[in-house]
Amino acid sequence: MPSKLDTTKFTPLFRQWLRVKQELPEALVLFRLGDFYEMFGDDAEVGARELQLTLTSRECSRDQRIPMCGVPHHALNRYLRQLVQKGYRVAVVEQTEDPKRAKGLVRREVTRVVTRGTVMEDDMLPGAQHNFLASVARAGARFGLAVVDVSTGDFLVTELEEPVARARGVGNHLLPEAEGTTQRAVLGPLLDELGRLQPAEVLLSPELGTEEGLRVAISELVGPSIAVAEENPFSDPGRELREFFGVLDLAGYGCEGMPAAQEAAAQALRYLQAQRPSGLPHFAGLSTYSPQQFMLLDIQTRRNLELERTLLEGRREGSLLGLLDRTRTPMGSRELRQSLLQPLVSLADIQARLDAVEELVNGVVAAGEARDCLRQVYDLERLTARVTARTANPRDLRALADSLERLPGLKAALGECRADLLVELTAQVDELPELTERLRGALADDPPAQLTDGGIMRSGYSPELDELRDAATHGREWIAALQHRERERTGIKSLRVGYNQVFGYYIEVTKANLGAVPSDYERKQTLTNAERFVTPELKEMEAKILGAEERARELEHELFVALRDWVAERGKELLATARALARIDMLLALAEVAVEYGYCK
Repeated sequence: MPSKLDTTKFTPLFRQWLRVKQELPEALVLFRLGDFYEMFGDDAEVGARELQLTLTSRECSRDQRIPMCGVPHHALNRYLRQLVQKGYRVAVVEQTEDPKRAKGLVRREVTRVVTRGTVMEDDMLPGAQHNFLASVARAGARFGLAVVDVSTGDFLVTELEEPVARARGVGNHLLPEAEGTTQRAVLGPLLDELGRLQPAEVLLSPELGTEEGLRVAISELVGPSIAVAEENPFSDPGRELREFFGVLDLAGYGCEGMPAAQEAAAQALRYLQAQRPSGLPHFAGLSTYSPQQFMLLDIQTRRNLELERTLLEGRREGSLLGLLDRTRTPMGSRELRQSLLQPLVSLADIQARLDAVEELVNGVVAAGEARDCLRQVYDLERLTARVTARTANPRDLRALADSLERLPGLKAALGECRADLLVELTAQVDELPELTERLRGALADDPPAQLTDGGIMRSGYSPELDELRDAATHGREWIAALQHRERERTGIKSLRVGYNQVFGYYIEVTKANLGAVPSDYERKQTLTNAERFVTPELKEMEAKILGAEERARELEHELFVALRDWVAERGKELLATARALARIDMLLALAEVAVEYGYCK
């Protein structure tokens, strides 16, 4: 906030903005004003510099102006992505009531605070990689680690030992015996796990947030996106988690006796709820894992083995992941990457996966048919997350319907498989026929991305909507015929009927023909070379058309939101299906590579 401004003189609009800015001083505030998201004050100067926008100013009181820049509402995600990638925290303030119906100042609220680890929008995410928020806490001599991907609904927790007998080098960073509670801690297990996960953002407990050595070590691994959780002295992590997931205890999740993991998970939840007050996606629950379930690969080993990047050029092409990734879906690609970075150590699990791949290698036709089906399946994990968070747009639901329609073919292709893992995964794929049928019957074939654009719902889905559309269509047809009728009636061949948002529908007559204007024409607007008129009949039809169009848009919005809420209730089944499809996709990719290169079991 420019220090020279007297905020006590601010207009009501700017007092509304100021309240948000004072609540979120570290965030850049994108404030919805009509068709633009505006930034003001210091935020505007940052936004203009980082986004290459023109910096202007706006009157914030009778004798004061404040710096301002803005972006069009339809381009929000493009600019938001740039700011988040540069490490900024961005608060999005939406108009939460219709300006036409607002009495006085339009109500506005923060609907989300976007950071690298809380992004859900597809065009802001890496498709083939998880976008993790890693939350780190400590209880006694153990670190708790919670890993959340809000874009897919993954929520993992673990605990890591904190040996204190000796210091050791971690990568190129030697953790010294320095001041603070991490004086003699060996942070290797924690840093190795963060290095494997490569989180987009790391959230540290208030205690750990003061440890400079830890912050430096983490930033060397995953970059500068480190946040520190707010103090919460009255927190009961176990109770918070039980209430959020609606369970009596955490034993079913495997973390009942893990206080550090519980603290990290509750800390992540509090952070996410603050960042996304409009709602979180569906989480099936907590998945507790132990690094001992997998082969332990430290940072240097993963680099030297070139599992996902080449050593010299840092390219995916030429790495093991680049060789093996023949997946057809982003969720399958993420599953393959995780499996490479967490090699199995259970002989039974390894054998089950090999048996599944062997059957797909031998069943070339079935595997090919399954791949063809998956090629037409969208990222169900992320679609489900957006649906359950109530942020999915019409095209998201259309993509969901198109994906579900491919599942019967996929299950038929794999129906004859006998490998235990393939049988298990195929059974976990729920075709959800009722959901597919309703989405297909409700949505237009090519709906718009924006809820406000109209044309979302299919004709025949709602009789009331169809009636409103018919009224608007017939009214526009009447208007289109009006020009011909009035030219015939008046003899003015240059007469035309037009429309603009300020004056509505009008009849325009050039000044040379004003003498032929009938007496029932009412002057509406004077131009340099013409006059614009209306008639009582035209005004009446305009009211009908615009009223029908406005009510149709409102009803269509209501119908879509109700449909999305109904789909969200099936989030658990959708997410389970998505997870099964991801693993099937990975197995098909491994089989394809095995056939191409002649790999054997």
